[in-house]
Amino acid sequence: MEFSEKLKLMRKEANLTQEELAQKLHVTRQAVSNYEQGRGYPSIEILVEIAELFKVSLDELLSANAVRRQARLVFALLAEACVCIFIAALAVFFRAQRQGVGPSFLMQIACAFFLPVLAALIGAGMQIFPPKRNKFVGYRTRRSMQSDTAWAFAQAATAELFCKMALMMFAVAAVYAIIAIFLHGIADMVVLVSLAAIFIAALIAVVCIVEHKLKKLFG
Repeated sequence: MEFSEKLKLMRKEANLTQEELAQKLHVTRQAVSNYEQGRGYPSIEILVEIAELFKVSLDELLSANAVRRQARLVFALLAEACVCIFIAALAVFFRAQRQGVGPSFLMQIACAFFLPVLAALIGAGMQIFPPKRNKFVGYRTRRSMQSDTAWAFAQAATAELFCKMALMMFAVAAVYAIIAIFLHGIADMVVLVSLAAIFIAALIAVVCIVEHKLKKLFG
């Protein structure tokens, strides 16, 4: 059963109008109407509120709609990764034409794409294989483990954020690869170190965002 059908059925079983459900979810009646007609899909935060309101698990709500949404995100990630790797190969080629390519430059390009690839693998992996609460993997913090709903939310939110962050990081790494064609010496290292600092800050931001959302939703 699609999410739109599930929501409509649960609302009617609870004897709620679209307006009453909208008030409980702090959204507009039109938003609820869109959810029920399949013209829109709620954010993960709204899904948590729906799960708690109707006393169902978050997994039950993550229907085929969510699977398709995750598949599109993973596909976009893979497509951008391929494009960026192609750009990196071109950067190496043109750098070789301008001033030659040594092992240090190849290492710099590899380092520039290491964190984006890592973020993509984590995000895609958590999308395709959601971690189980009783295993020693996944986003494991005090807030994420306080309930099954909190756990499911934390894994879904972390996976989505890592995928989106990887999309951004691949784009930045591709820009670096193009700029690196014209750099040499100390400038190479300064830009690379700055790039690494930005990437590490982005990964830390994912944790901060997930923790903030967990605190807001679950206390």
